[in-house]
Amino acid sequence: METRNPLDLFNLIPDPMRAAILAAIVALLRIIYDDHEPQWARRILESSLCGAIALGAAHLVAALGMPSDLSIFLGGSVGLFGADQVREWGRRVAEDRLK
Repeated sequence: METRNPLDLFNLIPDPMRAAILAAIVALLRIIYDDHEPQWARRILESSLCGAIALGAAHLVAALGMPSDLSIFLGGSVGLFGADQVREWGRRVAEDRLK
């Protein structure tokens, strides 16, 4: 009987979804580690937001023709920094472009 490596199954998931999953997991672990948010509903919402942002970023990476592995890195980064920080960076970039 052949044994399967769990990573084989993970590699079947498309890169944008892997980026979203990684962002959500990293965000949840970061929130739990920091212990700044006691409510589980808000922890799940933050993790879901990070996953959604990472999914969007992954599709942008694909649209720009960049390597798809970059989307997984971005997913981990989004989860690590959080939705608020990513939103702030986006706001700064938009304001700089409008000047």
